[in-house]
Amino acid sequence: MEYSFRIASFGGFNKQDVLDFLQLQAQEHTRQTQQLQQELDQVKKDYSLLQETRLQEGQMEAQCQQLQNNIKALQADLERVRGESRGVRAQLEQTQAQYQEQLSQVKAQLEQAQAQCRTLQSQADAFRADAEAYAMVKERTAGLELAAHRRAQMALNEAEEQARQIRLEANLWTSQMRQQYNDLRVQVDAAVTHAAEELQKAQAVLAQVSPLLQEQDEALAQVGQRHAGNAIPAPMPLPEE
Repeated sequence: MEYSFRIASFGGFNKQDVLDFLQLQAQEHTRQTQQLQQELDQVKKDYSLLQETRLQEGQMEAQCQQLQNNIKALQADLERVRGESRGVRAQLEQTQAQYQEQLSQVKAQLEQAQAQCRTLQSQADAFRADAEAYAMVKERTAGLELAAHRRAQMALNEAEEQARQIRLEANLWTSQMRQQYNDLRVQVDAAVTHAAEELQKAQAVLAQVSPLLQEQDEALAQVGQRHAGNAIPAPMPLPEE
C-alpha cells in the first residue's frame, strides 16, 4: 500500500500525514490480526472436529471388528449344532433299525412258541386219552392202576414244573425287555436335549417299541427250545388175555 506525505515548511514530512499513516497502519494491522485470529480459531475448530471424527471412526472400526467376531462365533456354534443334529439323527436311525431287527426276532420266536404250544396241547390230549385207557384196565389189575396213577402223577408234576419254568423264563424275558426299553428311553431323552427337532422322531420310535410290552403275555417263545421232546411217553394198555 503506497502513501504520499506532504512536505513540511521547515523540511521533512508533514506531522499529521505521518500520524494518519501510522493510524491507518495500526488499523490495518488490527484488522489483519483479527482476521488471522478468526482463521486460526476456525482451523482449531476444524482440527478438533477432525480428531473427534477420527475417534468415532476408530470406535466404529472396533465395533465392526467385534461384530465380525460375533458372527464368526455364531457361525461356529451353528455348525456345531448341525453336527450334533446329524449325530443324533444317525443314532436314532441306528436305534430304530436295531429295534426293527429285535421285533422280527421276537415275532419269529412267538411263532415258534405258538407251534410248540400246539404240540404241547396235542400231548395233553394224548395224556387224557391214556388216562381213559388206564380207567378201562383198572378193574383187571390193581397194581397196573397204581402204576398208571403214579406215572400219570409224575407226568402231571413234570408238566407243572415245565409250566412253572415257562412262567419264570417269560417273566425274565419281560423284565429284560422293559430294562432295554428304559435304557433306550434314557438315551433318546439325552439326545433330544441337543436337538429338539428330533423329539417327534424319538417318540415315533418309542411308539413302535410299545407293542412289544403288550405282547409280554405271549412270551412263551423259549418253551419249545428248552422243553421240546421232554414229554413223558404215555403207557400202553395191557394186551387182552
